[in-house]
Amino acid sequence: MSQGPEALYPALACPYCLSPLQRDPRGVRCATCPQSYGLTPHGALDLRLRREKIQRVDFHIEPRTAVTPEDVAAVMTPLAAHPRPEVDFASVPRVRGLPRALMSHFPRAPQTGALALDLGCGKLLHRPVCEHAGFVYVGLDYTSDHATVLGDAHALPFADNSFDFVLSLGVFEHIRFPFVAVREAHRVLRPGRKFIGMVAFLEPYHWSSFYHQTHMGVWNLLRFGGFAVERISPDPSWPVLTAQATMALFPRMPKGLARAMVFPVHAAHRAWWSLFDRVRWLRAVRRRKDMPASLGLARQITTAGAFAFIASK
Repeated sequence: MSQGPEALYPALACPYCLSPLQRDPRGVRCATCPQSYGLTPHGALDLRLRREKIQRVDFHIEPRTAVTPEDVAAVMTPLAAHPRPEVDFASVPRVRGLPRALMSHFPRAPQTGALALDLGCGKLLHRPVCEHAGFVYVGLDYTSDHATVLGDAHALPFADNSFDFVLSLGVFEHIRFPFVAVREAHRVLRPGRKFIGMVAFLEPYHWSSFYHQTHMGVWNLLRFGGFAVERISPDPSWPVLTAQATMALFPRMPKGLARAMVFPVHAAHRAWWSLFDRVRWLRAVRRRKDMPASLGLARQITTAGAFAFIASK
């Protein structure tokens, strides 16, 4: 596998039965199924499903009082830089779609050879960031010609507890069965390690997106997956007006010009929230148990283009 790091092979598993995969001249094969997997023309190992697989997910419907609005509000925080980051990213160029504040929460690789999974890697934009943190980068995608491994997020071709970091930016809105995929992300992550990502909220429909999620939806998805939710934050640089202008209202227009087109409305929106009857608005927000007391954060939550999250196993 020309693109795959040697350290990845022990982590590979059959996407059907999760048995270890053995090398053969044409790629790898599962000794249990048996099922063989070859290489793509670009040298990536193609571990996508060849036939139907049933993934069973049980939903436990709890009493209403089992989940309170305060549970979600407790983890809602502004997207701010970590005061003591584990990794210094000052020399790393800015990556599109990855806020620097979120990047500052990335963990450092705990040892040489630790694997980081970029779930839905696209064109490997996040590879330099993960490698700068000391990880061996593994990019999984379903169709990308740049991916390390081609695979399905609903049936990850990796053994349990294989990765020391999982990253997923702007992917879960495109997954048909996100409750299955989040369980898979939890399965392949080592205990105590981080799962960091972003999920679309008020972005327009794009690239076969299925489920754009509110902050409560992100919290519910992560908790269902088994994760401990540390924080959920609206991206202040990507409000709904900016997302809609650059992605839908003015397609193919230079982004700077598209942002300028909605700037007057955006400025009026901020002024209304900040200046008009401020005390009464603050009191109304404080009475709502599902929203933070901060007026600014409440505004960002209701108008966010996307939410960032930090969770751990």
